Amino acid sequence: MKNTKDILLIHGEDAEEWALYLREVFLHVVKREAVLLYRLENYSFWDLELLSLNSYKCKLLILSNSLLKDLTPKKCQFLEKILHSPESVVTLLCGVKSSDQLYKLLNIVRGRWEMSTEQEPEDYIAVIESIIFKGSDDYLEVNIPTDLKVEHSGEISKRQEIEELSKASRDTIPQAIVLPAEIPCENPGEIFIILRDEVIGDTVEVEFTSNSKCVRTQPTRWNKTVWCMEALDFPAGSVNVHVYCDGVIKATTEIKYSTSAKAVEYLLGVASPGDGVRQKDIDELDDILTSVFKHEIPYYEFQSFQPNINPQKEYTHFKELPTLLHCAAKFGLKNLAIHLLQCSGATWASKVKNLEGSDPAHIAERHGHKELKKIFEDFSVSFFFSILSLGRFL
Repeated sequence: MKNTKDILLIHGEDAEEWALYLREVFLHVVKREAVLLYRLENYSFWDLELLSLNSYKCKLLILSNSLLKDLTPKKCQFLEKILHSPESVVTLLCGVKSSDQLYKLLNIVRGRWEMSTEQEPEDYIAVIESIIFKGSDDYLEVNIPTDLKVEHSGEISKRQEIEELSKASRDTIPQAIVLPAEIPCENPGEIFIILRDEVIGDTVEVEFTSNSKCVRTQPTRWNKTVWCMEALDFPAGSVNVHVYCDGVIKATTEIKYSTSAKAVEYLLGVASPGDGVRQKDIDELDDILTSVFKHEIPYYEFQSFQPNINPQKEYTHFKELPTLLHCAAKFGLKNLAIHLLQCSGATWASKVKNLEGSDPAHIAERHGHKELKKIFEDFSVSFFFSILSLGRFL
């Protein structure tokens, strides 16, 4: 028997009974004092040190619908600090089909072990033992199903397969994405060109080509992978976009120009017969952008932006959307916003107001993204209380 910090059980309010049940199951392997039940609703960053949460050999997260629904950017950041070592993390699916949604929100590698509440106690014990007694002969004799033993024996090959799939998935990320993807012909406004890879060179140009004309122009650099510019005038229809660096094509994508009424409906998510696919497109775009940032720019840092702009030109997008967080707020990119709120400088960015006096929360509200507005508000509240908590310890 071990008398150390062995198992950390993280759960939400709706999974408390499961946490209590699992603790009783694990008492066949470890002592009671070696198991800590931690309710995520009561989380505090101080607990990382006070309770030595990272010292536990095995971290088991009971993933329930309530826990997923109530995840805020700060909670995600808290979980990332605990679940950052995939070999020690077990995810127990409790009323949810998979952990995909969780790992879309967390900027860490998926935990190696995933189980469900449909499995037997012996299954849970076998997985826990393989983690906390790794490299030790202190196993407790437990009857483990043969098929489970076979599954664990193939653990190394499965991990290698996952790593290979992760590398291959990068190829599915588009080379470039333009926001918005649909532009009104009468009032084109501004566009953002988000590249998968950073372009390094002296001259970056963007070429727009339709059936009737071709125009090449230089955009303004926003950061390492984001460029922005005034959208050009094109008639309704598809327009091919090519990004050149020192005369060589680096990325290609496509945008669509349409009448103002249709474009406004698209941007505001207004549904009309046959248009149900639009929200799906936005959600897909959200997932793609979030993936780009997680894998290609995992340590993105907000900085006060002062572009080197030709004084004879007026770039209104810098006035309306001074940070990527404001951009996510305008287009309703929830997953991207949650990821950005975990980046360095997010507190500053969430409070920055554009020249109209709107911060990301107000922009989200104005464009009808109520859930995203609440995420920004919850982030501000959690930051306020963290400051109060810090004051109590000083």
